[in-house]
Formats: sequence, structure tokens, C-alpha cells
Amino acid sequence: MTGKLYTMGQVYAGKEMEETVVAMSAEPLAYSLARLDRQKGKITPEQYNDNVFISRYYLSDSRQLVRKALRTGSNLSLGELGG
Repeated sequence: MTGKLYTMGQVYAGKEMEETVVAMSAEPLAYSLARLDRQKGKITPEQYNDNVFISRYYLSDSRQLVRKALRTGSNLSLGELGG
């Protein structure tokens, strides 16, 4: 995770908070989406275990989904999550 380190007692500015949430949430979401695709047979177990593959094909979309959820304040639908 890159960016500014948290300093005890200092409040994050809006943009810093958003970037922290995206940084902490996008990767677990990417792996969850990939796991669903693996269960559906869309990707192989080898692809699922390949960090570069996950980064290339899932991480960018996951970041966009997290940002959309933050921006709209609403839950994401199963359709948006590939379900």
C-alpha cells in the first residue's frame, strides 16, 4: 500500500480517506471476484493463484467498484459484482 502513513490523532482529509478505503478494499474484492469466476469455471485454479493475473484482470475493476460505492453511498448489486 502506498501513500501517506496515518499519524495518531490527525484526521484524514476526504481524498486521503477515500484512497485509504480503496487501497484496503480493492484487493480483497478482486480476489473475491476471481474466486467466484474460478467457481464458475471462467478462470483456472492456476490463474486464481497468479498475483499478476489477478492484478491485471480484476484489480482495476475492483478499485472502480469501491470508488462507485463510496461516491453513491449505496450497496453494489450482484450484477455489478459479476453474479
